[in-house]
Amino acid sequence: MKKGLIIALAAIVLVGGGAGGYLTYQRKAEQKEYESQMAATISSLPTITMYEKEDLPTVEEEFQGTDKMINIDSVQPDISNVYATEPGEYEVKYTFDDTKGEQRTATVKCEVKPELASHVTGMKNITIDKGDELPTDSECTFDDYVDSVTLNTEDVDTEEAGTYDISYTILGADGEMKTVDGYTCTVNEVAPPTPTPSPSPTPSPTPEPKSEEPEEATPAADTEVDSEQNQNTQDGEAVGNVEVQNNVVETGDENNILAIVAVIVVCLGAAGGVLIYKKKKEKNQ
Repeated sequence: MKKGLIIALAAIVLVGGGAGGYLTYQRKAEQKEYESQMAATISSLPTITMYEKEDLPTVEEEFQGTDKMINIDSVQPDISNVYATEPGEYEVKYTFDDTKGEQRTATVKCEVKPELASHVTGMKNITIDKGDELPTDSECTFDDYVDSVTLNTEDVDTEEAGTYDISYTILGADGEMKTVDGYTCTVNEVAPPTPTPSPSPTPSPTPEPKSEEPEEATPAADTEVDSEQNQNTQDGEAVGNVEVQNNVVETGDENNILAIVAVIVVCLGAAGGVLIYKKKKEKNQ
């Protein structure tokens, strides 16, 4: 009787111990599985990628789909080491409670990329005249975050006046590209050249009416005067240097000319008589 009781108690103890061990093993297995799932959940949190001056994603956005393992309402982010205005790589630390009430932490990488357009200056609208060549150089300046800037004008027709869309393509130093729209090229219509006015012809002066010129003295009058002078010289009555000028009287009246000649002859005769008188008087003395 006593032996049977002892055996029964031993069996109970063995069964109880086995059951307890199994439960402990099962709890450990479940806990291990939970930890594995938690690790996978934390690893699934996406790396934060943002452009400078943008806002960090919300907790709901970052922890979307993890509510089976994480109490999302308990998540607290620590962004004290993140500089959203300066491109670079940072870390965001999150503190939260899991679904079993245990507090945990998770660290997520955060990459702040340069907003390429903000590192370029000189992008602008351009204006050309119809028929002119389009510029090929963007004439932009940029810093170390940018490798090059290209001006895109393939939609511009230089032979047709109008306004066309242009853009700039920015190549970042990290290989990322961005196209910036919103700029235009204006092709102006060219006005025809203004003709040079021809100089007005200088008016020809109106000729003044010619006055009637006086008739020249006839050669006959001059010949007559010369013969008179020669006659006086031959007779010896006129002595001295007497200069006789052949004056031409500007008149057309022949009678007036003869009168003047006669006066000249009389004067010459008088002069000759005076000279002869003086010589005779000197001889007599």
